[in-house]
Amino acid sequence: MNLAEPIVLLMSSMARKKFTTSLDENIIQQLKIQAVKEGTDASKILEKLIEEYLKKQA
Repeated sequence: MNLAEPIVLLMSSMARKKFTTSLDENIIQQLKIQAVKEGTDASKILEKLIEEYLKKQA
């Protein structure tokens, strides 16, 4: 079984679940500023970046 398959299936799900983590406060501040510039929110930026990262690792 390819380990990437379950990840892809989970990412394609539209269900949302809260996930809490810790980041450097300067990164959080820059992320929030960038989200405002893009007219989006920080979680959408993070989700996109994580998806791209996971695809590269597959």
